[in-house]
Amino acid sequence: MLARQNRARRLGTRADTNRTIEARLSVLRDFALFLEANRPSVTGPELVAIGEIEAFLAQPDLGSRPSTSLAYLRQFFRWARRRSLVLADPTAGLWRDSKPIFAGRPLSIDQQRRLFARWSKPPADAHPYEPLIGLLALLHAVPRSDMTGLKVADITAETLILASRPEPLRLDPVTSAALDRERRNHASTQTQNPHLLVNHSNRRTTRPVGVNWPSALVAKGAATTLRSLRATRLSSLVGELDPITVGAVTGIDAKALTYYLGDEAGTRVDAGLPAV
Repeated sequence: MLARQNRARRLGTRADTNRTIEARLSVLRDFALFLEANRPSVTGPELVAIGEIEAFLAQPDLGSRPSTSLAYLRQFFRWARRRSLVLADPTAGLWRDSKPIFAGRPLSIDQQRRLFARWSKPPADAHPYEPLIGLLALLHAVPRSDMTGLKVADITAETLILASRPEPLRLDPVTSAALDRERRNHASTQTQNPHLLVNHSNRRTTRPVGVNWPSALVAKGAATTLRSLRATRLSSLVGELDPITVGAVTGIDAKALTYYLGDEAGTRVDAGLPAV
């Protein structure tokens, strides 16, 4: 935690205060005392199961809010897993409304590989737009508002112009191939809509598709969410680079990106492709 605090200060982003670090350590102390009093057989972090976490959070006299305590415990066990102190994270299946650290659901490397394989060589039953939407989120962390606002005129052979990004997005070969397919699909509809994504509701207009349409399409076809795909990519980028660099490229506030620091989703499915 001190290393993270020093790194944030060097980067000029919001750093955890000493009081915040003390609060996190207090939760770990209280959890250790709870285990000593109620679960004497649990003598180390590798023996903690989800039941111990739930029992601790259910205490009526818990010193802090359950959501805050869970967030601090999750941070500790992610740290412990990265250092091979535990084999599994006992907090992974518990979710409450908490803000102290990033609490999204990043995808495992196996899930990323499965989705990448599906979208690089889409099956016959896949929706024509699903591969492009999925790849833009998984490989480039493109938000759905940029997807729905993307126009055919914003596409070149090697880049995309996105509303939220200060510079054009460089395309990797797989995403570029998916874009070519969608441009051909767009031309085959003979629509006058300038937006790349069109469906039955906007084909005869110039409006973009609804902002929730890309999410519903990916959820139906690939059983995942754009939020998870984008969170996975941002977690990886912030871990490899730093919030200021990632923020400058993606147009996201660097302070918001600091919530992704310390998350374990740093394994990339696309090693060797452009960073963003």
